[in-house]
Amino acid sequence: MNYPYFRSLLRKSWYYHHEKEKVSQYIADWLEWSHKMREEQRKNPHPVVQKLMEIKAV
Repeated sequence: MNYPYFRSLLRKSWYYHHEKEKVSQYIADWLEWSHKMREEQRKNPHPVVQKLMEIKAV
C-alpha cells in the first residue's frame, strides 16, 4: 500500500527533530513579521475596512 501522507508526515517530523533550532527560529521570525504586519494594518486600514469600521461605530 502507498501512504504518501504518512511518509510526508514522517519526513517533516524527522526534519523538525534534526533541525529544531532552524524550525523554531523560522516560526519565531514568522510570528514577529505577522504581528508587525497586523499592527501596520491596524494603524493604516484599507479604505474599505475603514468605511466598514465607521459604519459599525454608528
